[in-house]
Amino acid sequence: MIFALILSGHITGTFLVTTGLTKTLVAGIIGLGVNKYLVIAMFCAMYVVLGAMLEVWAMLILTLPVVFPVILALGFDRVWFGVWVVMMAEIALIVPPHGTNVCLMYSLAPDVPLMDIFRGALPFLALTLLVVVVLTAFPELALYLPRVAYIYFAKILNFSVIVIFYIFKFSLNKITFFRLFIFKFFVETS
Repeated sequence: MIFALILSGHITGTFLVTTGLTKTLVAGIIGLGVNKYLVIAMFCAMYVVLGAMLEVWAMLILTLPVVFPVILALGFDRVWFGVWVVMMAEIALIVPPHGTNVCLMYSLAPDVPLMDIFRGALPFLALTLLVVVVLTAFPELALYLPRVAYIYFAKILNFSVIVIFYIFKFSLNKITFFRLFIFKFFVETS
């Protein structure tokens, strides 16, 4: 099932790129002249509706070849979009009637009615939607930690490369000396 979804998503993505439908869609949405946050709101509504009908993997595989180029054309950051899509996938996991997490809770506690579990999940749905709105309004909140991690990772990587270079240089000198010693030993003994 998952392989079929991945294969169909790949075929769909290839079809969209080959036919130029993605470029036409991007040009059409940009040509509308609407605010980029209105487009995000439309995508948000699309993901909520699709989350009610599809599994998360299927939803992401089928929509990302179309949505991602539009998001990039609107000037949003790739990392921010990744965080946004994950938040929308979490919303899709608790939206009725297909709420996968809610059905999982029902299978763990079958004595609790399903409607009570959905009612209990509503505050989390509202808070997740609020987080999506805040991340959309202030994208730097989603980008701060990756940027800080990148800076520290770059410093650590730079230091590691220098250390590995000196270790390699030292070991190369030892290996060269060892090879000369072995060569000299075998040449002199034979």
